[in-house]
Amino acid sequence: MSKLWNIAMLDFRTIKTYFAPKNWIFFAIIMLLSSSASGGSTAIFVGMFLAYFYASYPFAIGEKTNMDALYCTLGISREELVGGRYLFTVIMLLIGSAFSLFIAIFVSIFMQQPINLGEKILIAIFSSLIMFVLLCVQLPVHFKMQYTKSRTLSFIPLFIVSASISIIGTMWGVEGIVAFIEWAGSFEYSALYTLLASIFAFFATICISYFVSVGYYKKREF
Repeated sequence: MSKLWNIAMLDFRTIKTYFAPKNWIFFAIIMLLSSSASGGSTAIFVGMFLAYFYASYPFAIGEKTNMDALYCTLGISREELVGGRYLFTVIMLLIGSAFSLFIAIFVSIFMQQPINLGEKILIAIFSSLIMFVLLCVQLPVHFKMQYTKSRTLSFIPLFIVSASISIIGTMWGVEGIVAFIEWAGSFEYSALYTLLASIFAFFATICISYFVSVGYYKKREF
């Protein structure tokens, strides 16, 4: 696990220039402007989209600097590199969730609206899981091809989900989506079965995505 953590930290260092204070301020302004009318909840979705794009940056930088070849010369196996990249993805989503929640709470306080912390946490968890599943679809594509070739193809699922969320949000609003989730959870047995099925599907997706990525990455030549 320590090797995976070190690889994730190496990936983080390669993109640390993108975490300059001016970028945080820029992202915060975007999230504030996009969520002022929704009590801050929209900021969570915006923040998770930003984290989604950040998770792909090591691939772009690795292609430009041939960083992956350097990792291999350091004795890092391709399985470890793939695992470290997945861990880096989880870290980015956690950072995105925390930053988004902070902005969402700030907007609610500034606009003198109810904070509804439970609702915001639910939205953050839901959006994080969606983004991670999408990244599990995207990562194997990046590992198979170079970032430039795979970028357009890998972002198609994101565009589909983004359009779906936008349409549903327009029709139901954030409160409607949360109400639907709470309504679905009001059925004791169906909620339990749905939760168990969701957990199984989530971890199955991770495992399949990881092994597919390893298989593709082993065939890559540097």
